[in-house]
This record gives sequence, C-alpha cells and structure tokens, in this order.
Amino acid sequence: MKIMFKSMCVGFVLTVIFSFLPFQTVCETLTQDVLRLHILANSDTNEDQELKLLVRDEITKECKELFTEAQSLEEAKEITLENLEELNKTAATVIKEQGKDYTVSVQLCEEYFNTRYYGSVTMPAGKYTALQIKIGKAKGENWWCVLYPSLCVGTSTDYESFEENLTPQECSVVSSGNKYEFKFKIVEAVTSFFKFLGF
Repeated sequence: MKIMFKSMCVGFVLTVIFSFLPFQTVCETLTQDVLRLHILANSDTNEDQELKLLVRDEITKECKELFTEAQSLEEAKEITLENLEELNKTAATVIKEQGKDYTVSVQLCEEYFNTRYYGSVTMPAGKYTALQIKIGKAKGENWWCVLYPSLCVGTSTDYESFEENLTPQECSVVSSGNKYEFKFKIVEAVTSFFKFLGF
C-alpha cells in the first residue's frame, strides 16, 4: 500500500514537472528576446521620484527613435552600446535642468528581475539584459519597463511591437494576466534557486 502511494506521489510530481517544462522554456526564451530599462532613483523623496520619471521620459523617447530599425535583441543591444555616452548625457542634462548635482551611471548589464506586472503585461522572473540607470545614491524606489520591444508606454501601439518581435507563445505568456499566476510563481522560485546557486 505504501509503495503504491509513493508511486502515485512520484507520478504526480513528474506529471507536474513535465507539464510545467514548456512554460518554463518559453519564459527562458523570453528573457533572451527582451531589453529592459531599470532606473534607480537617488532616494524615495517626492522630488527624487519625480526626477526619476523625468529621466525615464527622455530616455524612452530617445530609445524609441534609436530602435526604429532594430529587428532583434542583439541589434538593440548594439545600438544601445553605441549610444551609451549620449544616453548618459541625456540623463545628466535632465538632472542638471532640475537643479540637482547628482552623478548618473548608465550601463548595459545583466540583471535578475522578479516577476513584474505592467498593466496587462506580465514579465516572468529571470535574468534579463537591461539598460541600467543609477541616479545619485540609487537608494530610492526603482522603475522599470521594456525598451525592446517597446512597452514603456501602455498603449495598443506598443503591444503591437511585442506581437511583431516576439513569438506567439511569448506573447501569450506576457499577456496572460492572472491566468498563469501559479506558474509564474514556480518560475520565480526556480530562477531564485538557481540564482542562489550562482547560475
């Protein structure tokens, strides 16, 4: 009886794992097709948070123009690297115009993100390529969006960019809402575990 019960438990666990694998695979592929924007404010004061959003507005506007011809994440990354200095100047100019003397750091890096919700869009947990902007001490609440494909402004036009540049499976995941909430939690648990192990 115990052997039968154990066999049933093992069978159930294996069924769950194998049914989850396709979803996990799509989530991992998605992290390799998307460029995130991550801005860290100097602090949580209203003034510093407003400054963060002003920097966001100018950076997203500039990147939207830069990525007009980008057909893949690799092309978006190349364009970003070629324009890092200009993007840094843009952020620094906004900061100076607001009467602040904060330093600003702009770089392209790999960052781990937990599952994030942006309107009707869900981005699964994982390690993404990100344009990271640190303002001053970078101790304040951060702000993120998707630079490529463009989803930094929640409009139907922006979602069309997702549909044009991601696979149908990836689009299904990001537009799922609460449909896959349990699976997103599993993805986050698995990726957090691997992050803890140093992968």
